[in-house]
Amino acid sequence: TPLDCLATPVTTPVGQRCRMTLGDDFCVSRLNREWAWLRGEPVPTSWAIGAGRSSTDAKGAATLEAVLGMVAADPDAVLGSLLLLQAQGDEKAGRVVLQAMLGKLVLMARRDHSHSVGDYITECWLQLCQYPLARRPRRIAANLALDTRRAVWACSTKRPVRLGPLSFGQLPQPPAT
Repeated sequence: TPLDCLATPVTTPVGQRCRMTLGDDFCVSRLNREWAWLRGEPVPTSWAIGAGRSSTDAKGAATLEAVLGMVAADPDAVLGSLLLLQAQGDEKAGRVVLQAMLGKLVLMARRDHSHSVGDYITECWLQLCQYPLARRPRRIAANLALDTRRAVWACSTKRPVRLGPLSFGQLPQPPAT
């Protein structure tokens, strides 16, 4: 259905878009609802997308959705510009980057039975907030995805897999002192 594919961005391969049912995770559903509201917002006049990096600029993009669409044409220039704006305190630019990465995050989480989509989304946000753009200006989307996966797997606390409700007797007891 169209709702299942609402927030799968242009960066998600077409063959995989409709196999993802995004409504089963609260975090992704909430991001989808937020993006449905944000995508029509006009691009802030302070944004210079791709300035000094390529011919891509925000003048051709009237809305945030149009900026997201520009990622497919020149990912490093657009994502780099958005990450620079994020580093300067513009969280909306970071939100567009997160939206561009959302499809990949869902795919990575689907292949990982130990971590949730929320784990991947949280780590991706942390990674994009500290991305070393000056040191790694190329293959930004791939680097964000790999950094996110590395950070998720480096976390020492993995979500326990629950098969059913536990009774009080099954709960771990504190050690006797």
